[in-house]
Formats: sequence, structure tokens, C-alpha cells
Amino acid sequence: MKFNIAGTLLAVAPAVLFAGISERAGAAPAIIKTPFSVNAGPSFLMDQKAKDAAASTGAHVGATYDISPSSLAAGRNSVDLDYDWFTGNGGKVSRLTPSYVYRKGFGAKSGSEPYFGAGLGVNFTTVRVQDHSTGTTTSNSTSELGGKLLLGVQGTNGVYGEAVYMLGGTTHGANTNTIGANIGYRF
Repeated sequence: MKFNIAGTLLAVAPAVLFAGISERAGAAPAIIKTPFSVNAGPSFLMDQKAKDAAASTGAHVGATYDISPSSLAAGRNSVDLDYDWFTGNGGKVSRLTPSYVYRKGFGAKSGSEPYFGAGLGVNFTTVRVQDHSTGTTTSNSTSELGGKLLLGVQGTNGVYGEAVYMLGGTTHGANTNTIGANIGYRF
């Protein structure tokens, strides 16, 4: 069975928007509780060689520390730490990315607040590939510049959702760019 990224993202999209759905009418704009938040969700490799090395669908976990804990409307600078991993086909793709990210709200008058963001960081990536004809496994690790683009919705209850594109770079001949849909919570 072939995996359909677009269909999966459409299925996950309602969860990403959960932060906005759970809001009451007329609520105040999202306010920062603390500068810490965590998130998790599915992650999808974009490159066929990377998918062949491991699997097309993996997992993502992340943590954020807001350097400037202001409202999204004013703009928010943060340090994010993201980890994505994919296993299967006898191989593995993993990427740890610390990054500087800027998030900016738009269009919110009350209740949940939509935002966009962009970040720049360093990818620490490992790709392990198994040669099924010989049974041997080779591995390669790299450190290179990466980035992320995101769209999100911050709820007043601390819950938020983000759709994320991560620029992963190339390791062991496999491009490790990913897209994902994450649900998070601000403490």
C-alpha cells in the first residue's frame, strides 16, 4: 500500500486546528503562561531515497523556549529544539535541530490566534541504510544549516497546533526535508 501524504495531512488538519475549535466566543487573545512549550506529531519525509532508507512516516517531538515572551501579535522570538525520526526497511533517518524561530500572529481580534513563523538552525542528521542484497548496513552523519516554515493556531487554553516544513539537507545521498502536523501545549 502506497502512503498518501496529502490525504494524511487532510486527516490530521482538524487536530492542528483543535486549538481554535476549543475556544469560546469572545475570548481574549492568547496570553503567554510561561516561556516553555512542548509539541509532538507525525512527520513525513519528502524524498524518495530517504523514504527507501527508512520509512515515509515518522514521529516528531519538540520543545520551545520563548526568548521574548510577548503576544503573537507583537511577534515572538524563540529557541526550538526539534527531533524527527523514521525507522523501517532496516534503516533509520534521525534529525536533531536546534533553531532560532520568529512567530508572528495575524488577524486575531479575540479567541484563538493564527500565526506564521520561520526559523534558522543547524541539523544534526544521521541516515543509516541497509543493503538488502548483502545485509550490510552503512551510516553517515552530518551537521548542516537548516530551517523551518510554519503556520499555526494558538488557543487561549495553552493548546496550539502547527503545520511545519523542515529544511533538512542531504545526508548519505538522501534529502531529509519533512512536513509535519504538530499539537502542542504551552505551560
